[in-house]
Amino acid sequence: MIRLFPRGIRYRYWKLIRIRASPHEVALGLGIGIFCGALPIMGIQSLVAIPMAFVWRASIAASLVGVWWTNPLTFIPIYYSEYLIGGLLFADKILTYQEFYERFSQISDLDGVLALGGDIFGPMTYGSLVLGGSLGLICYLTMVRALEERRRRKEIRKSKIKPAEK
Repeated sequence: MIRLFPRGIRYRYWKLIRIRASPHEVALGLGIGIFCGALPIMGIQSLVAIPMAFVWRASIAASLVGVWWTNPLTFIPIYYSEYLIGGLLFADKILTYQEFYERFSQISDLDGVLALGGDIFGPMTYGSLVLGGSLGLICYLTMVRALEERRRRKEIRKSKIKPAEK
């Protein structure tokens, strides 16, 4: 049997599914995590997701799972997508992927981020709000339905199994 997803992704999926909270809390936590993961604040996204999940009474564990979609392997393509979205809305000139990659690969500290300036960081921030908000909402709607359906099926299975009579 060919496995569709790598082991780490399957493991996080099952951890998310098995969180003991309402489907709304888990899905909202995941949506918050997806939104925070899109923000161009690599390294501190979790520190933003945790208080947001707490304030909105969502699952903190699910929000942390949601943040993990941006990581050192995926952040440049994701940030470029955000930059394009923001650039289409607000920028005059849009950099190519190669130019964007070269500017981002030179960053080694906070001064490097500040050196990007408003011509890159501004559109990227606006784009991250649009992309993160959209993906977070889609994720919430999809996950709340999936979790409700899973729990419904589990209840049906339990009701079919009757305890042995003595």
